[in-house]
Amino acid sequence: DGMLGENITPNLKTLSCLPLELDEPLDLETRGEVFLSKKKFCRLNERRIRSQEPLFKNPRNAAAGTLRMLDSAEVRRRNLNLFVYALAEGPLEKRHSGNLERLKGLGLPVNPETKRCGHIEEAVEYYRYWERNKEELPYEIDGVVIKVDELELQQKLGFTAKSPRWAAAIKFSAERAFSILRGVEIGIGRSGVLTPVALVDPVELKGTRVSRATLHNYEQVTRLNLHLGDTVVLEKGGDIIPKIAEVDAKGRDAWAWLVEAPSNCPVCDAPAGKEKGEVDCRCINPDCPAQVLERLLHFVSRRALDIDAVGPALAEKLVHQGKLKNAADLYRLGQKHLEQLERMGSKSAENVQSGIERSKDCSLPRFIHALGIPHVGEKTAEILARNFGTLENLMLADPEGFEGINEIGPVIAASVFQYFHDPKNLALLDDLRELGVRPQAQEILSHEDKTFFSGKVVVITGTLSESRDVWKSRLLSAGAKVTGSVSKNTDFLLAGENPGSKLGKAGSLGVSILDETRALQELRPKDEGEKE
Repeated sequence: DGMLGENITPNLKTLSCLPLELDEPLDLETRGEVFLSKKKFCRLNERRIRSQEPLFKNPRNAAAGTLRMLDSAEVRRRNLNLFVYALAEGPLEKRHSGNLERLKGLGLPVNPETKRCGHIEEAVEYYRYWERNKEELPYEIDGVVIKVDELELQQKLGFTAKSPRWAAAIKFSAERAFSILRGVEIGIGRSGVLTPVALVDPVELKGTRVSRATLHNYEQVTRLNLHLGDTVVLEKGGDIIPKIAEVDAKGRDAWAWLVEAPSNCPVCDAPAGKEKGEVDCRCINPDCPAQVLERLLHFVSRRALDIDAVGPALAEKLVHQGKLKNAADLYRLGQKHLEQLERMGSKSAENVQSGIERSKDCSLPRFIHALGIPHVGEKTAEILARNFGTLENLMLADPEGFEGINEIGPVIAASVFQYFHDPKNLALLDDLRELGVRPQAQEILSHEDKTFFSGKVVVITGTLSESRDVWKSRLLSAGAKVTGSVSKNTDFLLAGENPGSKLGKAGSLGVSILDETRALQELRPKDEGEKE
């Protein structure tokens, strides 16, 4: 779920290419990818035909499903494979290519087609070669990843919120399929954005059956000049999401219906249109049942308040009946109301009620994310909680109060300020408080007391008396940036027992070494330390 993963170690041990022990006693962390070869994929589906089981659509889904199986003996039978792509932590070389050679020397499976290129033209030629010859490989690929080789340059380039700036996945030309556009369905998001989705005759594309394709927005529809009945060219964006890449208008009938943006919302019939500077068409009615439903589904979603007992079907039924108009109405639902619903027994109603009740005691970052403030996702919600500590402090902040907070720019600052100055949103928050929803305060240090770690880069290594997640949370709350590897940009190394190679590297770079006692002293507010 972005925070907690599944333990697949027993299944990885079944991979014949992966050694259970290294030739040297090293402490290291590697990254890689498990895959299923074309031949093994065909054999797996042949077995499923014989046992009258449904076939896997493609090797990627088959590999992912296999890794999550509880029966390791069946995992072994399926003959998964693995390529190690990087050395994340351990005895690092100066270059990524050097790390790969090191991993290969330790007996770990490194892709033999990896190549170090001397200049960008050579890298482009490498890409073009594999685009022409990808079918020669015993496994499926959809592109080539190009990386900056020098680790020092990787450190300087850094990361965005989702990906490294020193690597790029260059995809091959997408596989295409022809179909006929039969209709356009309109999806409505929680902010009122109307998203057109093409309904097409079902076709096979990259191992899956496609009958719907994204159209992104109505500006894209206008560019494509779409008419119902058009022959369209489908491809998968990033090999995952089907989209319409082209339109073949040669055989179009003269009376074909032009697809245009609606002037009214298809759900509530309120006016729909584009705001200045935006490409999205929106329903302007915030009480539109479709928007209400999407906001509620976001509020109860796993990464927000995680009320898993309230699923889409139940939420839609309650919105349709007028029992849910906003998030606060969830907490007004009684078990009797729920039991009156069709096909809702007393036990199911009790489970729903318990899930709603548990969500009242939620963390501040989850609550901020659940509110659905424009431009505020999970990571931004975490940053806001870490810097303001309580919902009340965040509500009182003005745009200038966000200055100096990393990753909070003027657009996010204006959006948060506007959200907490909208009377409708304030009324909702008052209702939630009165109904017992109390997001937990996040421990933060005052401006004067967080100068030691604020803005500092900290790396954690070795065995500590508390989990790394606990220490990471403390350091982040104190304004630190916690990274995984030591470099010349590292300010502090928090070292526990058996610190491994990071301690030596930190010493050679002149990085300050902290133990737990010293780190706790620096984290403690001054007045608390003086009392002791």
